[in-house]
Amino acid sequence: MYPTQFLEEWLNARTLDAEDLADLAPSLQSEKIVYRITRYLDDRSTHALEGAPERPSYRDVESDLARLGRHLDAQVGEEEPKPSMTLREVTAQMRHDSDVSGEHARALSKWLEEMVPIVDEDNEQENKRLVNLRERISISHDRDAAVATLEKRLPVFVSYSPSLGQDLA
Repeated sequence: MYPTQFLEEWLNARTLDAEDLADLAPSLQSEKIVYRITRYLDDRSTHALEGAPERPSYRDVESDLARLGRHLDAQVGEEEPKPSMTLREVTAQMRHDSDVSGEHARALSKWLEEMVPIVDEDNEQENKRLVNLRERISISHDRDAAVATLEKRLPVFVSYSPSLGQDLA
């Protein structure tokens, strides 16, 4: 029986160079970030960006989202759907302790984008809250894009067995 974990690539603790950093979002352009990949025999892999800003958890943004929703509800007419209700639909599947990532991050980003014109432009506090939420959620997008970019830059390791070549002859 083979072990499930193959080996961590020699790039395991790969510090990002200037070329790598140039292709990443500004929030991730730090020489302190290390890209780590672990590959398994079943062709799975895990990725980590050590030293990068952490993805927010739902618990981290929940109260700001609720306050923004309450502000937005006051900005729309009685006949229009309340933004807090659409927010409730977007966040229905989120757990308090889970990271805002993947589809959840995309859904929240879309909701926040749709709410930009509704926020009272004279209300500095709510505008700051909106900007802050968008920046925090964008960390998830930046991390996903960084992993995709860095994964493409990994060298391809080819295992060659001389006995395999002899069998074909």
